[in-house]
Amino acid sequence: MRRSIKSVLSLVIIVVLIFSLTACGGKEAKGEKSEKVYKWKLATTYKNPASGAQYNSMGQAIQKFCDDVKEKTNGQVVIEPYFDGTLGGNVELFEQLRRGEIEMYIGQPMASVDKRFGALSLPYLFKDIEEVKELVCDEEGEIFKLVKSWMDEYNLELLAVGPSVFRGFANSKRSIESIEDLNGLAVRIYQDPVVQAFWEEVASPTQLSFGEVYTALQTGTVDGLEFSPTGVVAYKIAEVVDNYTDINWQWTFGLPLLVNDKYLNELPEDLQKTVKECAVEAMKYQGELGSKDDQAAVETLKEEGIKVVELTDEQRQEFIDFAKTLEPKFIEIIGKDTFEQVTSAVEEARNK
Repeated sequence: MRRSIKSVLSLVIIVVLIFSLTACGGKEAKGEKSEKVYKWKLATTYKNPASGAQYNSMGQAIQKFCDDVKEKTNGQVVIEPYFDGTLGGNVELFEQLRRGEIEMYIGQPMASVDKRFGALSLPYLFKDIEEVKELVCDEEGEIFKLVKSWMDEYNLELLAVGPSVFRGFANSKRSIESIEDLNGLAVRIYQDPVVQAFWEEVASPTQLSFGEVYTALQTGTVDGLEFSPTGVVAYKIAEVVDNYTDINWQWTFGLPLLVNDKYLNELPEDLQKTVKECAVEAMKYQGELGSKDDQAAVETLKEEGIKVVELTDEQRQEFIDFAKTLEPKFIEIIGKDTFEQVTSAVEEARNK
């Protein structure tokens, strides 16, 4: 009998110990930090810095972002960049992001997807990069907040925006110093209704994929193109043109770093915070590199024998005034409310 009681007591003690150990182990597991690895794809049309880092601030900034995220999350978030449009063009990539087929995208959201996006392509909307940084790159900027609200509608998170570039004009025919000098030129443009509306009033625009541009200039199919000085150098356009003018007709909304909400929300809060901080730092880095690259590219063009025209304030004002005459067309394209929201934000910032 005593032996039976002892056996029962021993069994009870063993069971209690097992439950106690299990409970303790459960608490430890619950308190441990998750080591799950999140692997994302970031798609872009920008050039891979591994194949060409010079005059490629955008590609370098994207690579920095991916490297920084991996390092600062201790390898828990790994972002693989797909450069050079290997996964598609801007329209395709934006749609892939919306559908969740890729986790991240950085490029130029097109007005063909949402007409409001064309507002950031308006000619002479911004006067310089400092204005862009204040209104578009700063998360407290009025236009940053406006774009963020647009992206929210697509269940996308706008993490950061890079200062990007202004676009001038390169051609093989003549020096451009006035609006009239553009008359009669066959100009390559990219597909965008705002871009089409501007250039069809001053020249003969032709929409071509960028891969066709060099040959088109070489054969005379087109006479010139609107492009940044860094692009003219980096893509060897300087080999087939003779003139470049800093008409700076458009700032390119080319560096909004976007992530699909579904994937961002899967991350623990600390990792979300790190990803966002890395995005902001990478876009600041693009601005620093881009500013230096622009100056260096202009000097390189001069060294290569390209005639570079740097417009006077008076000459540039002629282009600005001309763009204002086209405002009814732009309003029709992007919508009156959007036009007023964006232009009012710029005016208010200038009048502070």
